[in-house]
Amino acid sequence: MCKGDHTLCHCEGFIKLNPIERCEYIKQHNLCYNCLVPGHSAYRCRLKMSCRKCNKRHHTLTHQSTPMTSSNQPGNTKEQDKDIETQQDAAKTNVTLSSHVTATSSTAILATALVPVREHESGRVTVLRALIDHGSQATFMSERATQMLRLKRTPVNGTITGVGSTKTNVKHTAEIQLLSRHDASFNFTVKTITTRFENCDTLQELLKAIVYCKRFLKGRKMENKDLPLNTEELDDAMKTCLRMTQKDSFEEEIENLKTKRPIKKQSKLNNLKPYLDDDGILRQKLMTDFWHRWQQEYLSRMQQRSKWHHKVKQFEIGHIVLIKADNLPPAKWMMGRFVDKHPGTDGVTRVYSVKSGDSVVQRPFNKLCYLPIDTE
Repeated sequence: MCKGDHTLCHCEGFIKLNPIERCEYIKQHNLCYNCLVPGHSAYRCRLKMSCRKCNKRHHTLTHQSTPMTSSNQPGNTKEQDKDIETQQDAAKTNVTLSSHVTATSSTAILATALVPVREHESGRVTVLRALIDHGSQATFMSERATQMLRLKRTPVNGTITGVGSTKTNVKHTAEIQLLSRHDASFNFTVKTITTRFENCDTLQELLKAIVYCKRFLKGRKMENKDLPLNTEELDDAMKTCLRMTQKDSFEEEIENLKTKRPIKKQSKLNNLKPYLDDDGILRQKLMTDFWHRWQQEYLSRMQQRSKWHHKVKQFEIGHIVLIKADNLPPAKWMMGRFVDKHPGTDGVTRVYSVKSGDSVVQRPFNKLCYLPIDTE
């Protein structure tokens, strides 16, 4: 209307008009009655908003209140007196009830501000009303404001926890620029605290930063910041890093394990059979690896090793042994008998021929387990 750099709903000339004149202006310029933008009708408008007064499909500035109709026709005096008496009785009843029932109501006054907002791509400026919350850790925008500014949204998946542990899901993020109402050239960039953690080149530096943050949150004085770090604090910082990392990647799986619900079949952790330990860290029972190490390391130490310890008596022809097999448990190892020796150039026998069943195989010394059985 005034050809200013703002939307029609924020135009002072349009606001000064009465609802009838506003509707006439919208009709003459073929604007949408819902979003006040040309190019479509209110029936095809994609903006999910309605009148704040009647909740109908039109803009609040075009709302026309229904005129009050009054009747000046003469009526029966007795009926009017009867109505007056009934109203007086009702009023008396209300006073009597209000004297016995007390209802307390509190009104909270929140700080707000009119903030010019510039859309990142188109550069269009719109004045929005912002709610100032000094304890908020993030900036949020309503779906209505996002659609009115036609912002480009990026899909995200997050949860916001508010007062009273109430949770709200966040589905999109958008980028805007806040401007000054007094000086258009004013420009100030606020750095987020997360950029400081990106400067940690090593894990040890990150653990130290977490320990100092926890010390500060526990209320320690700043003069104790040079106090040496102990192993308990570093171990607690490591557990904190593990919990944060696992929550970012497997938030749904961890929540299911906490509530003792099964993990979905589509999850990458389904075949690993994970569990949560006492510190809330996601872990896996490596039964196969433990069995493999027990078979390779522990069982082999049950017999003497002449190579690493001391010289022992060589096996003789006819002794009974067990033939090791890496793919079988010890209870299924085959039994055999020495039938031949194959000494080396130094005169030490390290390879033997063993007969097991109808076949004869050659095996090194470390693949045979001697059984102290009397062959005579």
